[in-house]
Amino acid sequence: MDSIYIDSSFGNKVPLKYTFKAELEAYVKYCEDLQAATSIIPEETREEKQNRIDRLLKPENYNDFFVYYFPHFASRRDGSSVDCAPYHIEIFNTLVKNETIDIVFEGHRGCAKSTHANIGYPINMMLTNKMKYMLLVGETEPKAAILLSGIQAELEYNQRLINDFGKQVVSGSWTNGDFQTKSGAYFSSLGLGQNPRGLRKRQYRPDYTVCDDLDNKRRCNNLRLITEAVEWIIDDLMECFDQDIRRFMLVNSRIHNNSILAKIIKALPKCKHFKVNAIDQNGNPTWQAKYTKAYWDKIQARKTYRSFQREYMNNPIESGKIFRAEYIQRKETLPLDQYESLVVYGDLSYKDQGDFKALKFWGKTGREFHRIAVFCRQTSRHEAASWLYDLYEDMNLKHYNVTYQIEGLFAMDEFVNDFDIEGDKRGYHIPVVPDKSSKSNKFDRIEAISGFWIRRNVWYNILTQGSADEEAEMDQLMSFEKGSNAPDDAPDCDAGAFSILNADTFIQKAEIRIGKSKRKRVY
Repeated sequence: MDSIYIDSSFGNKVPLKYTFKAELEAYVKYCEDLQAATSIIPEETREEKQNRIDRLLKPENYNDFFVYYFPHFASRRDGSSVDCAPYHIEIFNTLVKNETIDIVFEGHRGCAKSTHANIGYPINMMLTNKMKYMLLVGETEPKAAILLSGIQAELEYNQRLINDFGKQVVSGSWTNGDFQTKSGAYFSSLGLGQNPRGLRKRQYRPDYTVCDDLDNKRRCNNLRLITEAVEWIIDDLMECFDQDIRRFMLVNSRIHNNSILAKIIKALPKCKHFKVNAIDQNGNPTWQAKYTKAYWDKIQARKTYRSFQREYMNNPIESGKIFRAEYIQRKETLPLDQYESLVVYGDLSYKDQGDFKALKFWGKTGREFHRIAVFCRQTSRHEAASWLYDLYEDMNLKHYNVTYQIEGLFAMDEFVNDFDIEGDKRGYHIPVVPDKSSKSNKFDRIEAISGFWIRRNVWYNILTQGSADEEAEMDQLMSFEKGSNAPDDAPDCDAGAFSILNADTFIQKAEIRIGKSKRKRVY
C-alpha cells in the first residue's frame, strides 16, 4: 500500500509511512473473536424474541442492551458479566433525550469512554432510528479509520446483532474511512484538521459527531496548535451538522491543562461536562461493578503520584524542578483546636484582574504543615475578600486564634481596605493586616521552604482535591523555578505563611522551656 499523506500542524502535508497491513490482520483476528464471543443465542419463540428486542431498545434499558449485545466488552477476564457504570447510563440518557447537545466526556483510562461513545451509543441510536449519520474524528486520519473499524466489526460479525437485525454493512470499508448500512445509516471518519465542510451522504449530514482521543503531549506544549485545533472544531467541524439534529461528543482524558479537552470545555460553556475519575475522594471506585477499592489501591501503590493523577484522576500535574509531584501528600485535616498555630496568608497582586490572587489557610502541628483551604484565582480583590469571609463563617474561625496577613509589597493598605468593605457589608470585620516585614529575594524565599516538602512534612486537605483552586495552586507550585515566567502567587503565599507559623510555634516552645536546666551540659 502506498504512503498516505496527512495534515500535520494544520496545513503542512507530510508523507506518513503507514500501512493498514498490521491493522487488517488484527481486524480479522478481532472479528473472529467477536463472532465467537457473541455466538450464544437464547432459544426463544418469535414472540419472545420480539419482546426481548423491544425491551432492550427502550432508552431506560441501555444497561441491559449493552450487556446483551456486547458481552465481550461487558465482562471480566473470568467471563462474568459487568454492568455499565452509572455515568455510562447518565451520558446515554442525556444524549438521546436531546437532539441538540454538546457533551464532553472527560474520563480516566479504563472507564470505557470510547467503547460507549463509538460503539454502544451510536449502534443503539441507529437501531432506534435516532441517528442517520455518524462522523468519527481521530487525532489522525489513519487513527480515525481504525476507530471506525470497531463499529463495522460489530455490524458485520456480532452474532447477537445479526440474529436480531441482520448483517448491516452494505458498502464501503473502514479502511477507506466510510461505510453504509442496509438501514441507510452512514459512518465516516476524519482526522483532526481535515476539511469537513460539505460532508453529505445523499440527503443526510452528520447528526452525531464524536471526537475521540485528539490530544497528544506535543500539541499540548504548543499553544498555537491547541488554539487552531479548538477553532477547527468550533468553526469547521461543528458547522457541518445536520440542521435539526446536532449531537456532539468529545471524549478524552485530561493529559494536560493546556489541551483540546480543557479548551473546548471553556469554549462551550453550555456543554454537559461529565468528569469521571477512577476513585472518589474516599478512595472508592466510581465504576463499582467492574473495579474494587483493592484494585485501585494496587494501581496507586505501583504508580507514582503524578502518574496516577494524570492517568486516572484527570489531574495532569507537571513535575517541577524544585517542588515535585511525588512530594504532594493528602489526608484529612485536624480539628482546628488541635493546631499549635493557624494562619491565613494572602499574596494579592497589584492589578485588579490581570494577575492571580492567592489566599491560603495553613495550620501547624508538631513538624507537620497542613494546608486546610486555598483560594487561587485570576480575579478581583473583592472576590478574594468575599472568599475569606465565607471561609470565616463556614469554619467558625471566630472561635480560634488565627493570624490574618497579606503580603505588603505594594499598596497593601488599599488591599486591606477591600476586606474592610466586605466586612462593612456583613456587619463585622476580620482583623486582616498587611505583612510589612522585610522580604528577601522571592525565589530564595520560596526555595528555602522546599525542604519541608522534601522531608514530607507538608500535607494537603483531601477535601480540596480536584477543585479549580487546588489545580491552579499545584500548577504554580510545580512550575516554580528560577527564570520562569509562570505565576508564583501561591508558593509565595506558602513562604509567608510558613514564616509566621514557624515563628509562632518557636516562641511557644521557647516559653515552655523557660527555667533553670538541671543538666550540667548544654548541647
